[in-house]
Amino acid sequence: MNLLQLYQSQVYQSRDSSNVIEETQRQLNKLLSRTLPNTRELAFWTIALANSYKHVPTDPLDCYRAESAQLAKSWLEKAEQTSRNIGDLRALSFSEGYLGHVYQCLGDKSEARKQFQEAQLNASAANAADSEYLWHWLEGSIYERQGRSHLALETYDRAIHRLETIRVDILTAEKDLQFNFRDAVEPLYRNTIKLQLQLMPSSDSVSMNKTANGAESPTSLNSTEGVLKTVDALKLAQLQNYFGDDCQLEPIEEKDVVDVQDEDNSTATISTIIFPERTILILSRPNEQPIIEEINESSDKMREISTAYLEAVKTGNRDYQHTCNPQGGTRGFVCDKQLYVWIIGPFGDVLSSSQV
Repeated sequence: MNLLQLYQSQVYQSRDSSNVIEETQRQLNKLLSRTLPNTRELAFWTIALANSYKHVPTDPLDCYRAESAQLAKSWLEKAEQTSRNIGDLRALSFSEGYLGHVYQCLGDKSEARKQFQEAQLNASAANAADSEYLWHWLEGSIYERQGRSHLALETYDRAIHRLETIRVDILTAEKDLQFNFRDAVEPLYRNTIKLQLQLMPSSDSVSMNKTANGAESPTSLNSTEGVLKTVDALKLAQLQNYFGDDCQLEPIEEKDVVDVQDEDNSTATISTIIFPERTILILSRPNEQPIIEEINESSDKMREISTAYLEAVKTGNRDYQHTCNPQGGTRGFVCDKQLYVWIIGPFGDVLSSSQV
């Protein structure tokens, strides 16, 4: 166990050279090759060793290194047998799921789906949502790569629903070296949002569809409201991950953005989701159709300008020109004006006419 903890600290914190890490890995191989009692601990140690052959062990979607995939497969089969011997469905679901990912990396999509679905069943039987959501997510990634986008979106949505049942627990729990929010949670939401936007009909602009009697109809996954719900869920998860045990962020009463707007007809909201290559803006107004716009700037550029503006505000420095463009020159721009152009500008006429 101490050897495994040492290995995890070396890999996840990347504080040691590859030679040192490989030596620890060899020692783990030697240790786990012995005849050891079948236990849950042995099953999870073996799974951890198999995942050490990934490029990024904490990333569920990252593939096993090509030269080591078969070795990882053999360790996961050993973990699967250990789990079956002791009747541990939770450990079995993890070993089956990661085994499915090996098949996925090797190009055998059919066997991968079979393993993912078996893992889902065993995780559900063990009430192991922390395992189950992963295998819905990876199964969805197969459908997405096959161009079966609607099926992929439905599968991602099932993954998010399972994750939502345990999100507070895993985000506010004592952090361990095996959990990484940016690898194991955030990409699921972002992949889902990208697919929702991709599949959104061009005619879709109503955030809340009403039935004949005025009741709300079920939210479509690829509607504007569906996107907003996923964006809000991601932002809440980010806050919970940031504060951890220090703050409980469960809302007293859940309300949709539209519900809040209904209480104040002079209020509009702009929801954002930042991708590496662009930023999506969604304007929501009471009793009006939402409007979606894009900022075609990199996230690095957005972060640079936003940070410069905030620093200038904090220090009371009104010389935004210098702050935004330390190099000077006529091509520089003023931070606050640029942020206004990016975020408010696309909606300027609409906001003025709406008197919000």
